[in-house]
Amino acid sequence: MRHARTTSVGTWLLERAGVDDALAGDLAEHTTDGGSPLWYWRQVVMSIVSIWIGTIRTHKLLTLRAVITGWTLWVALFVIRETLRTPSLQSEWTPTLIALIRYGNWIVIGWGIGMLHRPHQGAMVLAYTGFLIVMSVPLVSRAVSLVGHPSYNAPSIAMVVFAVISLTAGALLSHRSLARPGR
Repeated sequence: MRHARTTSVGTWLLERAGVDDALAGDLAEHTTDGGSPLWYWRQVVMSIVSIWIGTIRTHKLLTLRAVITGWTLWVALFVIRETLRTPSLQSEWTPTLIALIRYGNWIVIGWGIGMLHRPHQGAMVLAYTGFLIVMSVPLVSRAVSLVGHPSYNAPSIAMVVFAVISLTAGALLSHRSLARPGR
């Protein structure tokens, strides 16, 4: 019973990642025949990452567009958030709105990249996630401020992990169901 639940979640992820149905079926079959759930999840993750990295390598201009799209959305949300801090716009709901933008922006960015880069949304969000991680390095965050990028403090590891999870959630929200009739 537990293996069936494990393979159904894994199969769902594999379908959304664009992994071949035959591979998803082979992995599920191996696990239901007594294979280790740990082995199954390692194969699921490696299959998804392998497909996405191959897509990034094959579609370099699309990857660049995804990173630019994500960065543009980040800058727009950053500017909106900073504009809300001006005294003339202060109200009782302003702190709540600022917090929603600060923590919800990663879901919006993941969703935006996903919507604009179908059918490769997972790979393109992965590319932007890599960009985000590089931009989170303190030395990089200081250096880009010198060339006109909005100034920001490098985020904590916890915030980077939160952003990666939220970007992934946004990408999943942007996914058009691949369910076929009769499934």
